[in-house]
Amino acid sequence: LCRLLQEQHIHIKVIEQDEERCQQLAKLFPKATILNHDECDFAFLQEEGIEKTDFFIASTASHETNILAAALAKEAGCKNVIALVSDESALPLLKRLGISNALSEKASLARHIHAIIENDSIVSIASLYNNQAQIMEIKISPESSLVGSPLSELNTSFPSDFLIAMIENRNGVMVPKGSSILTPGDTAIVICNPSCVNEIQK
Repeated sequence: LCRLLQEQHIHIKVIEQDEERCQQLAKLFPKATILNHDECDFAFLQEEGIEKTDFFIASTASHETNILAAALAKEAGCKNVIALVSDESALPLLKRLGISNALSEKASLARHIHAIIENDSIVSIASLYNNQAQIMEIKISPESSLVGSPLSELNTSFPSDFLIAMIENRNGVMVPKGSSILTPGDTAIVICNPSCVNEIQK
């Protein structure tokens, strides 16, 4: 996750209790700020100005620690808080607290959180074939210039290495045809070259 955020030139602060781990992280991510402290120390979160950060992400190996740290960060004034949880029974509590959650296997966790931060319209993103391709689940917004036109007329709008594999809407799931039309609220499953991701977001 640090690597993905750093590639986007996002400033990162990492709170880690283990001093040896902090030293490893400092070598791996020299541009990040590594803080050797307890992530569940409420006074410390306040001292660090957690209310001014864009996102607080609790992603330790402990499900319980993540919930507590996320709740404390929310209480300290951070608007956008994400907690990695391994048990769906905690989701109603997180919802009441206004905390987003990542509930996924380790292989896709970092990509999922990055997608939330990067663009609200992208529901999820994953790499295929050693990052030679990416598959994305995209929510079609009312403002999208693609709304209302048959896909056959939109070919010039798409990158060459791009495929809409599936569209989900109120009528169910379908494999699109040239006559298919995207409408606001639809979810499109697309496959593309990783270099096209920014273009597709636009």
